Amino acid sequence: MTLVAIAYILFVMHLLPILVFSAAVTLFVGSLVLRTGAIRNFLAHPILVLLGKRSYAMYLVHVLALNAAAVVARKMHVDYWFTVLPLTYAGSFILATLLYYGIEKPCIERGRSISKVFRNRLSGSRHGSAHVHARITPIENPVDAA
Repeated sequence: MTLVAIAYILFVMHLLPILVFSAAVTLFVGSLVLRTGAIRNFLAHPILVLLGKRSYAMYLVHVLALNAAAVVARKMHVDYWFTVLPLTYAGSFILATLLYYGIEKPCIERGRSISKVFRNRLSGSRHGSAHVHARITPIENPVDAA
């Protein structure tokens, strides 16, 4: 983390190439994945994991949620940033959750079932006279296990 901070300061003050800052961030993320620590434990908190799982869908729908929140706030005569911003985040989260359960999760489950069919076919296939035993173990996502 210190390396990221130093690289950022050097980037801002001395126009250090962005590649150095990107490398520092890459090393930092790698250290979070490979070892446990206070920052990793903080990022593994269930609320942050939930927000992380919804973040991309929130990104996809945030403009829609912002426009809806602005219309609602205008009609209620409270169209200030401090009312529109929470409404936007809440609306984005609700829409992202609907997308997660309505589209993303069923597609992931379907993909896993298709993958299982292919794994079963591969482990039961024959090549010539020898029976090939392929042992394919799916990699578990550490975020799903939490």
